[in-house]
Amino acid sequence: MSAPPVLPPPQYSPDESARRAFDEASAAGSSAALILFLAREPDSPYRDEALARLEARRQPDPPGTAAALAPADAAVIEAFDAARLAGSRSAWEAFLAAHGTHPLAALAQQLMAR
Repeated sequence: MSAPPVLPPPQYSPDESARRAFDEASAAGSSAALILFLAREPDSPYRDEALARLEARRQPDPPGTAAALAPADAAVIEAFDAARLAGSRSAWEAFLAAHGTHPLAALAQQLMAR
């Protein structure tokens, strides 16, 4: 008896892939998931919608949320969210000083300039 064939993963168009990623981040119901989406998909057509949903969230996630989603980036995600919630230039500057090479740095600079 032979093993069943292994099927390749489904292939999605870039638009469908971006939509799926956004839908997953939205369904997760956390700021961390939206921030991770923005870090991974900075040029997504769903960027503005993700930012709007993130801006509507005015409380930090429960402890451990970011670590469960992205263990390697949890500290950066939490720092980004803390700066976002503080909303001050000094908070964004502190984030950039600590994480200026992370993909979220470009978004932090844009948000700081608002």
